[in-house]
Amino acid sequence: MSVLRDRETDRDRAPESLPRVLAVTTTFRAAEVTGPMAYVPGETVVLDADASALDRVVEAARETRRAIRRTDPDVLLLNGAGLSGLVVALVAWRYGVPLVARLVGDPAAVSDAEGVARAQRRGPLAVAVEYAYVYLSRAVFALATGFVAVSTDLAARTRERTGLAADRVQAVPVPLNRDPSGDPGWVRDSFGVDDPTVVLTVTNLDFRGKYRGVLDTLAGLEPLLSARDDLVYVVAGDGAYRDDLAAAVDERFGDSPARDRVHLLGYVDRVFDYVAAADVFCYVSYIDGYPNAVLEAQSMGRPVVANPAFGMLDMVRDGETGLLVDPADPTSVHDAVARLLDDPAERRRLGRAARRRVAEENTPEVVGRRLHDALGTVLAAAARDR
Repeated sequence: MSVLRDRETDRDRAPESLPRVLAVTTTFRAAEVTGPMAYVPGETVVLDADASALDRVVEAARETRRAIRRTDPDVLLLNGAGLSGLVVALVAWRYGVPLVARLVGDPAAVSDAEGVARAQRRGPLAVAVEYAYVYLSRAVFALATGFVAVSTDLAARTRERTGLAADRVQAVPVPLNRDPSGDPGWVRDSFGVDDPTVVLTVTNLDFRGKYRGVLDTLAGLEPLLSARDDLVYVVAGDGAYRDDLAAAVDERFGDSPARDRVHLLGYVDRVFDYVAAADVFCYVSYIDGYPNAVLEAQSMGRPVVANPAFGMLDMVRDGETGLLVDPADPTSVHDAVARLLDDPAERRRLGRAARRRVAEENTPEVVGRRLHDALGTVLAAAARDR
């Protein structure tokens, strides 16, 4: 059964100049839509995550059709692709409702390269499924009037790929839907180091581009780990490349005592405890949208060191809310982290500024208002271009 949220009564309906939105989200990152939609005139349909694949397709058609008939929306915002997403898009097309697709990453980069590389590790059937997803997603995007991307970088790449006018591809960031907090004490005690200094990376090792980012981070941190007995580097996150990462760490450090202070944790249930324990948060990635790991670290006041790409360009303003580095140059990573480790006041300054940025740009209310404005802009541009 779907979950339906009505965010407006007739009495408080927005002016007619503002679009009434029907948001339909598949199981993929649904909370990033439901939170902001609390501040948008319209309704949200969340498809059942526990249903079978066939039932999800049937539900997508049924619930989208019912919601369109009931609400007469000006626009349908789709979060998710694949077969269910295509069914939603086709129902919107059938009823003449403009479709705007939400993008959390570059579909070409994720599906064509990363997804297939992961699938090849699992066998021919997985590769076939991955390619099916690629073509289904392309069909969804072909039906879209416009796009809402989670970062300015992704919006620019989407304009380039699609050839759409600039105002038909809008950037709206990811909301922070929870107030993260953690207990750092037990984490810091677990490393077996007196008064440890902790550098943390939280990432998804299912993606080769993120795995490579950790390798480049390690190249910059290795001299610091060798020189400082108190320094600990922690990688939280699991995925297909975890074993490759462990092998790379063993090869890099060999019998060095520093190897014992590199902790590859895999999946971590209490990840915010580790963020709270961190002195510096490092995030280097070569494939991304608007990383939640960085967003949550900033919301907890951690100073972030990141590469200048993807959503990190929106989140980390060099010298203001964090530090940007060239990960191809290990010295760049080394110097940025060393600067923060040697200057607690600078860590606090950057961390406080990062927390303020999140409060100003990433609350569900702020994101909801930006989302509503973005959808209105896309609709106006589409009407102009007819």
